[in-house]
Amino acid sequence: MAKPVARDVDGCMGRQRHSRPVDALVSRLAGRQYGVVARHQLDGAGLSGDAIDHWVRRTRLHVLHRSVYALGHRVLTSVGTG
Repeated sequence: MAKPVARDVDGCMGRQRHSRPVDALVSRLAGRQYGVVARHQLDGAGLSGDAIDHWVRRTRLHVLHRSVYALGHRVLTSVGTG
């Protein structure tokens, strides 16, 4: 059985849907860091600046501090906010 691939809207492709392995990578990264990721990490995972900004507008990412985001929602543990 094939492993499912995460899917999301690509910030550069409008509303078309494409398989995005970067989604799974970002999710794993945020999971290891209590739901928080830095912009340079998102860039390193393959997201362009435009795609990151798109994720913020679509509330996929929530700005916590300059270049620091919560993935999915703002509810974080004290470890994630510290």
